Amino acid sequence: MKSSSMTGFTEVFKFTYAQSIKSKATKITMIIFMVIALASFPVMSLIGNDSADESKVESISKVYIYENGIKISDTVTKFLSNNESYKDIQIEVVNAEKMKNLKDNILNSEESKEILIDIECILDVKDSEYGINYNVFYGKNSAVDRDEVDKISEYFSGMGEAINLANLGINEETAEFISNYIEYKVFGLDADGNIVTDAISEAQYMVNYAILMVCLLCITFAGSKVAEQIVTEKATKVIEYIMTSVKPMAIITGKVIASVAIVLTILGGTLAAFIASGFINGIMNSSSEVGFMMPELITNFFNQDVVKGANIYTVVISLVIFLEGFLFYGFIAGVSGAMVSKIEELAEGMKLYTFIMIIGAYLALGLIMSSSMGSSGWGVGNYIVYFLPMSSPFIVPSYMLFGKITPLMGLGIIVVNAILIALLAWFVSTIYEQLIYYNGNKLKIKDLFKLSKNGRRSK
Repeated sequence: MKSSSMTGFTEVFKFTYAQSIKSKATKITMIIFMVIALASFPVMSLIGNDSADESKVESISKVYIYENGIKISDTVTKFLSNNESYKDIQIEVVNAEKMKNLKDNILNSEESKEILIDIECILDVKDSEYGINYNVFYGKNSAVDRDEVDKISEYFSGMGEAINLANLGINEETAEFISNYIEYKVFGLDADGNIVTDAISEAQYMVNYAILMVCLLCITFAGSKVAEQIVTEKATKVIEYIMTSVKPMAIITGKVIASVAIVLTILGGTLAAFIASGFINGIMNSSSEVGFMMPELITNFFNQDVVKGANIYTVVISLVIFLEGFLFYGFIAGVSGAMVSKIEELAEGMKLYTFIMIIGAYLALGLIMSSSMGSSGWGVGNYIVYFLPMSSPFIVPSYMLFGKITPLMGLGIIVVNAILIALLAWFVSTIYEQLIYYNGNKLKIKDLFKLSKNGRRSK
C-alpha cells in the first residue's frame, strides 16, 4: 500500500466523474433541470397574464349601494370606477325601501348579476360593530360568482381607509398613499454616524432565498451521489479491491470532489438555461407596453442597490465558502453511506446527513427571515450561523454580496471552516477503512467514536 494517504486521489476523481457524467441518471437529471429552468419564466409570465385576465369581474354587472348613517357613496363610486377590474360595473345608490326589495326579490333570481353593498356607520363605542362597515350581499342562487364577491370584499378591506380619507376631502392618490405607504424603521448608528444593521430588503430576501434553495438542492444531490456510490461499491466488494492500491482518504476525497464537480456541471447548465429563459420571456413580452425586460429575479443579481458588496474579492470568497460547504457535507455523506452494508439501508444511513443539513438550512433561513423583517437578526447568534460550516454555505455567500459581511470576516469564515473540515476529514480517516470492511446492522453515532478510537490505536 502506498505511503501517502492521498495517493490515487486523482485517479479516483477522474474515474468517478467520468462514470457519473456518462450515466443515464445524470444525463436525465441535467436535461430535466435545464428544461424546467428554460420554461420557468415564460410559463410564469403566461400564468401571470391569465391571472390578470381573471381579475376582470364578469359575473357582476351592477352594484347597488345603500348608505346608513354616512354619506360616502360618491367616493365609493369614484374608487370603483377608477379600478380596472370594476370600471365597467354599473353603480346605483338606493334607499331603504329599494334595499329591502333587492334583498327579498331581485338578488336571488337565477339571472341576477347584481350585488348590494350596505355601508353603515355605527357611532356607539360600546357596539361590537363600532365603526364603518361594508356589508356585501349577493343571491346564493343567482348568476354571481362567489369568488368575485370575495374579491370586491377584499378590495374594500384593503382600500377602506383610503376611501374614508378621500371622503374627508383628501384627493384619491394622497389617500391611497397615506393608507398604504407608511413605514416605521429603527436604525443603529456607529461612531462615524453610519447605519449599522443586518436587516435586508425584500429584493435581497428574494436573492438570498433563491441562493439558499439552489445551494440546498445541490448539496442534497451531491451528498446522495457520494453515499449511493460508496454503499453500491461496498455492497459489490468493488471498493475493497480499490483499497488494495488506494488509501481510504484518497477514495472518499476523490468521490466527494467528483460529486461536487458533477453538481457544478449540472448547475452551470441549469443556470445557463435559466438566464436563457429570462431572455425568452423578455422577447415574448417585447410587444407589450413595457417592452423587453428581464425578470426581476435575474436583474436583482446585477442591481447595485441589492448586491452592494459585490466585487471580485467577495465573489471569490463566496465561491470558496460555497465549495467548503460541499466538502463538509460530502465527508458526512461518505460516512453515512459507509455506515450501512446494503443499498436498501441507504435511506436509514442518510438520516444523520439529512438531519445536519436541515439544521444548517433552517438556521440560515431563520436568520434570513428575521433580517427581512427589519431587525438586525439574532445579534451574537448571527456569527454562530456565519461560522458554522453546516449553515455558512446557505447564507454567507449572499450576505457577502449584500455587503453585510466584510471580506475580512469572509476570510475568517474560510479559515474556521477549513479547520473544522480538516478535523472532520481527520476523524473520517480514522474510521473510514473500518467502515468499508464492516458488514452488519446500521451503525450508530456512538459506534463511530469507538471505531475512531480503535483506528488511532492501530496506527
